[in-house]
Amino acid sequence: MLFILSASLFACTSSSGGDSGFPVPGGNDDPDDPSRDSSLYFQPELIGFEMVSGWDEYRDSLIDYSFNGSVYEPQLRVILANRSYLDPRDTGFQEPENVCELVTSLNVQPADLDVELIEPTAGEVAAPLRGSYVGSLTVFGYDGGACQDFDPAVWDNGEPKFAFDGMRIGVGLGEMTDFLESQWQTQTLMEYGRYMLASYFAFNQLDENGDLEFVARDRTTSLVWQLDPDAELIVTTDVAPLGQDINEPWLYAYLSGYAWYFESLEDIPIDRLSEVVD
Repeated sequence: MLFILSASLFACTSSSGGDSGFPVPGGNDDPDDPSRDSSLYFQPELIGFEMVSGWDEYRDSLIDYSFNGSVYEPQLRVILANRSYLDPRDTGFQEPENVCELVTSLNVQPADLDVELIEPTAGEVAAPLRGSYVGSLTVFGYDGGACQDFDPAVWDNGEPKFAFDGMRIGVGLGEMTDFLESQWQTQTLMEYGRYMLASYFAFNQLDENGDLEFVARDRTTSLVWQLDPDAELIVTTDVAPLGQDINEPWLYAYLSGYAWYFESLEDIPIDRLSEVVD
């Protein structure tokens, strides 16, 4: 289990979608060629998720939002990294050649989700979600230095978009869990806890019996910012939007999250991500 913490609450207030073009794979893609050196390619080991979106709780939908005159649709970034990228002791910590982010649009509708807490404390149970959605991802771009270096013998045409385009995804929003709160400093929770929601993500995984499961787990925190009636993000300074108190009965807000909980790609059935689990 690995975690990465944001250096600042206000490190990101909007997403521009990153590089909108797909890379052209290079190198020797013949797996039977004895001269081929697979170590020359990026070998992702871990997967994480982060979401930016508008949210209309009253109408129970993730919505487009606008910032500085530009309109953005709900996005989920699928982050593929190696262990060096997440290890502060490693010289490759947060270096761009150790990560590739797939920029995707979220195509979801309200739906019930099975929920499970990652690390519940004694007696803790998952609270009812305030919003839950199921649908699919559409990959429209890459962002990160390693995106052109995937092994074509492992990834179709050397491009991870083919594995994740159409991926089934579930999104849940609810009150913070003990697990997520433990990743924040006490002072930060005191100041900003009323602007935080737990973000649950579900995708196809293998259970202990090797069967597919689709279960939403509390994978990261979403910071909740105010939107005006035209879905414009309200900004009080150049870097710090105005928080939206989650204790309001109905939230009309902008959500931004950071990838915190990463899982091993060895446990993810990459070739079955779009299947619907009964």
